[in-house]
Amino acid sequence: YAFPYRYIVNWYVQKTHGRVKQDREITFKIFQISELLKALVGATPDKPSLYTYKKNKKDVFCSKSAVNSAVKVLWPHFIKHYTGFRDLENLAEWQRTQEQLSRGKNDSELNKTRERLLLIRSQDQWDNMVEDINLRETYRRCREEWPLVSFYLEGSSRKKEDWVSKYKNRKLEPEWIQLLDKNLSPETKEWLLSLSDSECRTGLVAKLLMQEIMEDTIYPSPHSFRHMWAEAVYRRFDGDAGWMIRSQFKHIAKRMWLAYIRNKDNRSIHRQVKQQVISSLVANFIQKQGNGYAGKFHKWLKRLMHKTVIMN
Repeated sequence: YAFPYRYIVNWYVQKTHGRVKQDREITFKIFQISELLKALVGATPDKPSLYTYKKNKKDVFCSKSAVNSAVKVLWPHFIKHYTGFRDLENLAEWQRTQEQLSRGKNDSELNKTRERLLLIRSQDQWDNMVEDINLRETYRRCREEWPLVSFYLEGSSRKKEDWVSKYKNRKLEPEWIQLLDKNLSPETKEWLLSLSDSECRTGLVAKLLMQEIMEDTIYPSPHSFRHMWAEAVYRRFDGDAGWMIRSQFKHIAKRMWLAYIRNKDNRSIHRQVKQQVISSLVANFIQKQGNGYAGKFHKWLKRLMHKTVIMN
């Protein structure tokens, strides 16, 4: 509202308009970032500035492979170095150190660990630090599921070539055999043994096995960012959040939006996301006793709690 300039990018929206360029408004910050990226990848005015491209690439406008490869690199870094996860690890280490010191154990390693942690936070801050149950659950799942995700992200590497056939004949990497043994059902294993080696090499068989082992697993994909963004909007804004999501995803045309609301599956997913977000917000609100919350949802919950009477 205070800044008079508007930045418009004239580029392709493949999903909705194919090869027709569209004017889309972007924020000043996005403009700055795109300029930096353009300089970083050496993009010319008619080439994408969001990712590098090679002269022998068939379609320089297709960002799928570029985003996929970036995600594969960033996901293990997130699991190992995300600040929230590191805080949980340091808190656990602080609690172990304090417990050992209280038992009378005192050595140089313990003191070094304690001094390192005190450089991050004071003793009072560590002792009163609240552990977020949602963060803890995400941390647990990401760490436990990383071997599966790592196998999935291997993609079409030479090491993973003909992996279904190799698994059936017990010639795959030992750690991968152990992983698949643990995560495939007995029925699937029995079905796999009934197939010939040539059938095992088909893409369909590999896809079916991968779908089974990755079911309900947290793993990154370019499309999942759209869902993450939509959930973030539901958490952050009051009012017609659906309109914001439709606008950002370019589901503006009446024809497109009617197709969404007519589809029962889409409606149920929409409703399920809302319920999950509301459930998560209420659980956090109760756990933290309303501390650090603001906005209409917070006021509504406070009124609701005042009206609630607990009886034995």
